[in-house]
Amino acid sequence: MNVLYCGYNYRNVDNFRPLLDELAASGHTIGYCAFPYPNPAKDLELGEAPFQRLAFAPFNATLTQPSLPEVRDMVHRALREFSPDVVLLDDIFNYPSNAISTMVKEVAPQLPVVAFQHGFFQFWSHYRRFFACDFFLAYGSRSQREFLPHQQERVITFGLPKLSRLKNVPVSDDGTLLYLAQDTPRWEVVAPALKRYAKLTGRRVRVRAHPQFASIYEALAGEGLELQYAVDDVIPHLASCHAVVTTGSTAGMEALVLGKPVVSLPSYSSSIFTGSPCMALDYTGEQIWSVLHQWPQRQDELRSFLEDSISPLSFDMPRAARYFEELITRRIVRPPSTEAAMLEDQQRTLVAQQVQVELRSRLLNEEAGARAAAQARVGVLEAEGVEVRTRYQSEVASLREQLQATQEQLRASEAQRQATQAQLRASEAQRQASQEQARALATELEALRARHHALLAAKPPLRHQVVDLLNARLKSAGPLLHLGIKRAFSVVKAS
Repeated sequence: MNVLYCGYNYRNVDNFRPLLDELAASGHTIGYCAFPYPNPAKDLELGEAPFQRLAFAPFNATLTQPSLPEVRDMVHRALREFSPDVVLLDDIFNYPSNAISTMVKEVAPQLPVVAFQHGFFQFWSHYRRFFACDFFLAYGSRSQREFLPHQQERVITFGLPKLSRLKNVPVSDDGTLLYLAQDTPRWEVVAPALKRYAKLTGRRVRVRAHPQFASIYEALAGEGLELQYAVDDVIPHLASCHAVVTTGSTAGMEALVLGKPVVSLPSYSSSIFTGSPCMALDYTGEQIWSVLHQWPQRQDELRSFLEDSISPLSFDMPRAARYFEELITRRIVRPPSTEAAMLEDQQRTLVAQQVQVELRSRLLNEEAGARAAAQARVGVLEAEGVEVRTRYQSEVASLREQLQATQEQLRASEAQRQATQAQLRASEAQRQASQEQARALATELEALRARHHALLAAKPPLRHQVVDLLNARLKSAGPLLHLGIKRAFSVVKAS
């Protein structure tokens, strides 16, 4: 099988280089069209690989990209000269990888194009929009779910081949906290947190930085921080440190695979660690310490996160190569040139069909089991629903009766209140009438007193007349003024 690799980034080549090496060791021929950023060491490494160079156009000193016509000419020439069975892309939305699939289909519509995931952190909306490949090899189920439903059938959970190199790496603990510096967050933000952690724990903190930012890191180093430039392989440093601090680096995932605790600082790319015990809430030394302190208690959460993020094929390249071969041979139908080739293709087709039937049968069995379980669950829920509905209706009837009784009590209380108000109004009217009568009698009494004083100076016979008059009035006086009139009568009589 001829495999044509097309890519623009050496880091991406490193991601699936172990798969290419395994395919080459299995007798397949690997050719490449590369359009990378300039890196003499990597150029030499790729040139010394057992791969056939078909086109090589690195960016020039001013980082000028090869033009689209230039890329098209190189790809078409490689297709003619190499006659590949499959084309591998290291990306599907960055230039020029996002255009190569179309270039391939222009001259070979039936030739399958397979793309690899570019890294753990991605702007997945671009992938969904520019799904320019026949199959996409994702790192794990977590990445597969980022695609639209109709795209997911062409997304294969293949893993990250470069993780296979971690299987036999010896691991130690030198007590150092390793910070993998990225473009974000800014060093001025992270440095105080790392220095605070060093002061809290007494541990050394090693900052692994890109040489291009040397002046920035050197100015802010010290106080327990050591500076290291990223000019060599990061794996030995991951294997020997105590823990790792990062944002969205793939090296952070490699550290997790090596069994190292990882702290992910808040950043636009730290979303790759969502659902893991790695997430820090802020840029403080206390928060870094808190994540590492809770690490032993969160191993189940970590295990589930890794299983969802990384396919087991990442650690078994022979198996991954066989899976890749099966994936391609199932879907490639080449015109037979001889009877033997025809029989071989027919046999391959029958095997692929058998595999598909087995897979379909297993899926149908799983679906049948799931359907039976769902039906049983529906029956249980329906029974529970009937019981709940009966209990609800009984409670509603009881509450309705209580409501009616309460309304009757309220109506009786309202009638009693109205009767009491009527009695109060009658009593008030009677009281007002009594007050009016009392005022009238008081007025009459005053008049009698004035008359009495006038009679005091009169003759004795006139007094007797007055006494008789008072006696008569006394008999007709009401009970309220009886006492007052009687007292007045006594006074008159004494006079």
